[in-house]
Amino acid sequence: MSARDPLFFCFDNRVALPSMQSRFTTAGRSETGLVRRRNEDAILLRDDLGLWAVADGLGGHDAGDVASRWVVERLAALARPRDPLDFLDAIEDALLAVNEDLRQLARERGLGLIGSTVVLLVASAERLYCGWVGDSRAYIYEHGAIRAITQDHVAWGLPEATPGARMQNLPLSRAIGASGALCVDWVVLPLAAGSRLLLCSDGVNKELDDAELQALLAETDPPAEVIDRLMARVFARGARDNASAVMVAFDPAQPVLPSGDAAHCLQISDSMRALDAAHHRGDCSREEYRLARRQLLSSQAAVTAPVEEAAPQTPPGAGGGALQTMIDWLKQRI
Repeated sequence: MSARDPLFFCFDNRVALPSMQSRFTTAGRSETGLVRRRNEDAILLRDDLGLWAVADGLGGHDAGDVASRWVVERLAALARPRDPLDFLDAIEDALLAVNEDLRQLARERGLGLIGSTVVLLVASAERLYCGWVGDSRAYIYEHGAIRAITQDHVAWGLPEATPGARMQNLPLSRAIGASGALCVDWVVLPLAAGSRLLLCSDGVNKELDDAELQALLAETDPPAEVIDRLMARVFARGARDNASAVMVAFDPAQPVLPSGDAAHCLQISDSMRALDAAHHRGDCSREEYRLARRQLLSSQAAVTAPVEEAAPQTPPGAGGGALQTMIDWLKQRI
């Protein structure tokens, strides 16, 4: 941590995970801004785990700083299993535990809600997994362009929500601590050479549009310098909310993956969206959802070998019913 003004607070690390051929550099900063009295955001950089996160305590609610801190602390305490899909389950279990603890704290204090958003990134040998709850966002810069890889969870039946849109102050439809039935949405990305990813709270994208974020991520300077310039622009715009950002930049010299992997990841993500939506609606239990997700995400060789040939693992009691029908339908899409 720097001893300079908090505006320049950052991390900058370069490591290689034992299970990854690639290398990356990271940086992160979290700022109170110019209007808020306290910072209710929290960030996590666990380069050793291949895990990064931004959490945003719900503004206007009591103990938002507690909520975001609990999210980050529980994630930071995780050990990384060998199987990345086991790690996703462990991450969800940690967030579910925080969800229940926040609901209990709200009851004890006689409050309606103590909650937080979260967006997180997990790196494995060949893929990235991005999960989120709420309106904290993830962006990826690759092939000279930026795109949002998360969709805001907002209320009023609006589409959840158009990736990259600058949607201002809309009520959330999901947050950690808001409901007993917490669902995390996930997307899958190939670990591509030279890709640069940004996780941020809405205090960043309220002030900067996609074109500005693209220009920043296009810079080849170290992530710490890019994050400093990003925060300087947020402050120049008035920094009306807490603002937090984490950047992960992958080495452009890492091995190039097969061209079909990107398309395959997009197909898996499309299927994951359908599965996440079914889980959120309550069409399947958490155990059924996780089994279906594992079958989808385990389809490493689906580009060259049809996934339909894999023998389905039907859970006890499923009996080839609604869950198996869903799995079969999702498999056909990839």
